[in-house]
Amino acid sequence: MTSGHQVVDVPGLFDARPLGYVQCVAAGGLIYVAGQGGLNERLQVVSEEFAPQARQALLNVRMALEAAGASPENITAVTIYLTDMSNLRTFSALKQEIWGETQATSTAIAVAALAIPGMQVEVTVTAVMP
Repeated sequence: MTSGHQVVDVPGLFDARPLGYVQCVAAGGLIYVAGQGGLNERLQVVSEEFAPQARQALLNVRMALEAAGASPENITAVTIYLTDMSNLRTFSALKQEIWGETQATSTAIAVAALAIPGMQVEVTVTAVMP
């Protein structure tokens, strides 16, 4: 940890340090959550289907925010990476269901593939400390 930069341990998420990064950092009144996919704590894709992956990714983000003392209502920016843009509506509906109303900017980016084979969605957020 450096001055004003705190790594947030997130129970329930895999330890990303051996891969060269951390899941969540709080710095300067902001919370940065690393890209979350439909992965369980053993770094396994939870399903071959999009909706269960998206649900898990959204829950993972929520877990990270809660570990930092925040919630989805504190999100200011969301970036969504999708291997198939036709899933954006499904993602948006699940986001509303799991996070509720968020007043955040949002960017969706189509990608050919994600870091873990079989992943179809990855979500990263920036939030303000409550």
